[in-house]
Amino acid sequence: DIWRNEGIWDLDENNQPRLLRPKHFALNKLGKTVNFMNDFMVPFFEKFTEGIRSVHSDAIIFCEPYIDPNKPVHGNAPTSMKGKRLAWAPHYYDALTLLLKKARPWVALDIGTEGIAVGVAAAQNAITENLAHVKHTSTTLGGNPGVPTLVGEIGIPIDLDRDANGMGYAYKTNDFSAQIRTLDRTMKGLEANLLSFTLWNYAAGNSNERGDLWNDEDLSLWSRDQQNGKTYRDDLNAGGRALAAAVRPYPMKTSGVPLKLSFDALSNERAFYYEFSSSSENDPKVAPTLIFIPRFQYPHGININVSDGSYEYDEVNQYISYVHDSGLNTHIVLISHKKQGH
Repeated sequence: DIWRNEGIWDLDENNQPRLLRPKHFALNKLGKTVNFMNDFMVPFFEKFTEGIRSVHSDAIIFCEPYIDPNKPVHGNAPTSMKGKRLAWAPHYYDALTLLLKKARPWVALDIGTEGIAVGVAAAQNAITENLAHVKHTSTTLGGNPGVPTLVGEIGIPIDLDRDANGMGYAYKTNDFSAQIRTLDRTMKGLEANLLSFTLWNYAAGNSNERGDLWNDEDLSLWSRDQQNGKTYRDDLNAGGRALAAAVRPYPMKTSGVPLKLSFDALSNERAFYYEFSSSSENDPKVAPTLIFIPRFQYPHGININVSDGSYEYDEVNQYISYVHDSGLNTHIVLISHKKQGH
């Protein structure tokens, strides 16, 4: 037994287990109360970084903090870990939706107040502010001014509003509107904070009955059970779930600094807004701004409006190449869905 070998417990004269160090997990080597991040995570990050950098000196190290189930508020990244080419990669989930597996657009956990936000607008604002806090926690890592944030996991359970047998409502009705609304709420929060993220998840073995095959989770954006007899050769989106919220236009490359981003996935217009600033260092003719325009959202084409400069729309490869006016500092791109027949 590893804990017996560590001297945490042993057998007494009656061959009964006896606890020798009852505070082993509560105190660090100096006898002080354990700080899990500083006592355990930072040494691990540093050893991991040293090992990876010994064979890949330019590697970017993504540091993912632990999750304390007793505290919904994310703590700041450690101040003791310095260096370059680091990124902070905390996870974030809409906690009430994840745990209850119920679509409730009018309620959300506010981690700032550790209370409940009630009302559709208040709930959206809480999600957005929660993600703003998550983004801010990276400012203490690596030294001033901090490091970039990548939300390492984010998503929603697809098996919302389950019946007594654990079957999600959408699996019986093929109506995924609740999933679309719920995921869109999270995606809006990410866009409002200009956050990078990895959307959880794609599970190749997913099924309606067994989910992602781990821990009763069912977050996969794809399932064979939603293919309805089609393959990707018939329909690239076959098997997709809540794609109306997941597949979104976004800036792939920006000739400047992003300022504001939004997309209205729930309207017929599919309005997309992107604003960024530039300086004399940005040569848009050499490195234009590239924006992904998914055909999935704009099957009948798009209306494009730009504040200045010129653009080219590559419909086949689904992107816009935008060359801004280098004499101006702020630039805006507006996209909307072209009405059928226009």
